[in-house]
Amino acid sequence: MKVVGLTGGIGSGKSYVAKIFAGFGAKIIDADEVCRGIYEPGGACLDEVTKAFGRQILRADGTLDRGALGGIVFSDRAALDRLNKIAHKYIIQKIEETIDRFIKDKDQVVIIDAPQLYEAGMDARCDAVIAVTAPMETRLARIKARDGVSEQQAKERISMQYDDEFFAGHADYIIRNADGDPVREQAARIYQTLTEE
Repeated sequence: MKVVGLTGGIGSGKSYVAKIFAGFGAKIIDADEVCRGIYEPGGACLDEVTKAFGRQILRADGTLDRGALGGIVFSDRAALDRLNKIAHKYIIQKIEETIDRFIKDKDQVVIIDAPQLYEAGMDARCDAVIAVTAPMETRLARIKARDGVSEQQAKERISMQYDDEFFAGHADYIIRNADGDPVREQAARIYQTLTEE
């Protein structure tokens, strides 16, 4: 079984690429989905994050107010680093549990779709890493439409992550989500290589 990291900047189209790989037969572990699951009320992660950032990140019913937390961490690098230090250990634990299940099922390719693959150190767990890149104007448009934020807020979110040059320089494979070479065909070539190795 191969464990493959799929990463790239916000708005680059990683989720779209993950769906393509799923269509080829890969098992996908969505780190964002794992992240949502670790913030359950009463759970250790949410308790730790609340201690770090205060009760203003909680709604009246005790659930996480993602907008409030995002407002804190997306404009403050130190706050984002503090959040990541707490959350990553819980995310990694859940991802490892999922990988173990897939190993038992003898699945051939498992893809960890993780925007913070490098920050969490999960690249070391991977046999290969695929980076998805996209033009800045495309990324800004996607973030604004998806998250309902201003262009300045979208730029702030992008600035808190590694740039495309970093992802391209640290990955084994690159999918360029732009005009020209269709994404599906790029993904198909990579998947064929992974399954043949």
